[in-house]
Amino acid sequence: MDGKRQGLWGWLRALRTIAEGPYVDGKRHGRWVVRRADGAVAEGSYADGERHGRWVVRYADGTVAEGPYADGKRRGRWVWRHADGIVEEGPYADGKPHGRWVERSADGAVAEGPYADGERHGRWVVRLADGTVAEGPYADGERHGRWVERSADGAVAEGSYVNDKQDGRW
Repeated sequence: MDGKRQGLWGWLRALRTIAEGPYVDGKRHGRWVVRRADGAVAEGSYADGERHGRWVVRYADGTVAEGPYADGKRRGRWVWRHADGIVEEGPYADGKPHGRWVERSADGAVAEGPYADGERHGRWVVRLADGTVAEGPYADGERHGRWVERSADGAVAEGSYVNDKQDGRW
């Protein structure tokens, strides 16, 4: 209408991605469904051409991600339920994990700590199902610095990591 897309549209892209939803004044606006060639299906809303509001993404491997978008980027609390039973929960800022996250595995292990700009960064605590607790810092997504690991039987291991590898005396 007047040279702008208007109403319900469907797209079939070269890689067989199918996107369906409404346009208003030439911009995606309203509920959309996107089906990718790899089997992933994403459902959610657009506002003025940007993803905005709650989205649910179902991946072919059974993983489901749910959370909000604002101005085209993930922002706010997201929950990832992986097919292998791992559940990750935490906030996004500007499209990247940022802030305190909790990650639970199917066997009962729990890891808690902060992300900064999409990478683990800062002090993390990992509690394994057998009672082992490991604590230490991450830098740019890798263990880096002094870690302490306490097993349920009372044994303690202490030492440093450099770039996610044990370094020096333990």
